[in-house]
Amino acid sequence: MTPAKIRHHILAVLHDCQGYMLPEQSLVDQVRLAMAGAPTGTEIRTEISWLESHGYITGVTAEIDNVRKWRITDKGRTEL
Repeated sequence: MTPAKIRHHILAVLHDCQGYMLPEQSLVDQVRLAMAGAPTGTEIRTEISWLESHGYITGVTAEIDNVRKWRITDKGRTEL
């Protein structure tokens, strides 16, 4: 499983959320279901970190339940 394919699937899943924040575990689960030869949660989280560090996605941690949530950025949309 190449990192580029995992990144593309992460962006596609977040794009489908139409700007709403998606909890990290839901994002990981949806990416795993969408990909043949499902990548591990660790592989997906590594690519989530890469996408965030390069400005393709943005994340926040909810204060109430400490859940990390993600959204695609304009830069991320241009990659699709």
